Amino acid sequence: MSDSWGRSPLYTPNQSLALDPSVSSQKRIEQSLLYIAETGRGGLGTINVLAAGNDALNANGDGLNASRFTMTIAATESDGLVADYSNFGTSILLAAPASAVTTDRAGRAQQFHEPGPDLSQP
Repeated sequence: MSDSWGRSPLYTPNQSLALDPSVSSQKRIEQSLLYIAETGRGGLGTINVLAAGNDALNANGDGLNASRFTMTIAATESDGLVADYSNFGTSILLAAPASAVTTDRAGRAQQFHEPGPDLSQP
């Protein structure tokens, strides 16, 4: 499942996975991601892919980025360096080209300039 929504990682209590679900909305979301990971595809499980975000901030400030039930993806430029808008941090599992060069079905190079790790997600 590909999730390109989220909040700016600001280390607020509401973004903590350590707090009781009555305090942290992120904890309630993580419980849903656990359910999806365990029961999706008829019990075979589902991988939850999460965009790191476009704030140029440390992604660790949002608990869902560090959840064991998500793969957090950051954006790179065509040279492989982190995109200037992409969030970063130890919770990033994968970085992939976003507003960089990609190919169409015929193998022709295309340029996209819409910023965001959403384009780097499968």
